[in-house]
Amino acid sequence: TLNVGSNQVKVTVTSESGLENVYTIIVKRNPSSNNYLSNLTIDGTTVEGFNKTKELYTINVDSTKQNIVIGASAEDSYATITGDGTFNLVSGVNTFPVVVKAENGATKTYSIVVNKSKSNDSSLSSLAVVQSTISPTFASNVLSYTSAVAYSVTNVDITATATDSKATIVGT
Repeated sequence: TLNVGSNQVKVTVTSESGLENVYTIIVKRNPSSNNYLSNLTIDGTTVEGFNKTKELYTINVDSTKQNIVIGASAEDSYATITGDGTFNLVSGVNTFPVVVKAENGATKTYSIVVNKSKSNDSSLSSLAVVQSTISPTFASNVLSYTSAVAYSVTNVDITATATDSKATIVGT
């Protein structure tokens, strides 16, 4: 078995009379250049359409997805992989490079683009008028309320909390 690098191979020839000559050959075995993946997964499932020669993959996830787990397997056991693991997602475009480095140093970068949709949740989890009560009792699916205040009250303080922390509130 040849190792990567220099390997000495000897051939010994012995004549009928017993005279011996030893021939030496230095065989240099080059390191592997294989920088292909054999598999690429997201959350444990092979990426749709995976092919070791395809370097760009795009997936779409909904707004509730918080993170993904990228898994990668090298085709060659001497190759190394960086860029696999668990990654947090933000709304919009998330790009994750997975780099395979062959034994000889040659690299190949596979890119995973994850499009995370933005939340459509524009509901409130709480609503109140500080100086009085609202009617009906607050429920996130009810959009109209009434509140009565004394004649002496000239301003009201309204407190409201959005269900989605990324939503903005105007008018409190």
